[in-house]
Amino acid sequence: MPYYVLEYDTNKDGERHVHLEKSDCYRMPKKDNQLALGFHDDCFKAMDKANEMYDNINACFNCCMECYERPKKIQEQS
Repeated sequence: MPYYVLEYDTNKDGERHVHLEKSDCYRMPKKDNQLALGFHDDCFKAMDKANEMYDNINACFNCCMECYERPKKIQEQS
């Protein structure tokens, strides 16, 4: 079962990103900027857990592509 972490700091869009810990993700936050989400069957369940903790959660487009949603600012510009 995969292990997921949440990036503590927010990005420029005010989002915190969920990451798959054992990936080669170049956007993986440093250990001191991670909150443990634990083991989950998939990124959707990890996202549910993260949403219990914080608002404005997204998945990393690199390591959790299937759960990533384009930020609303980008969608509005399209």
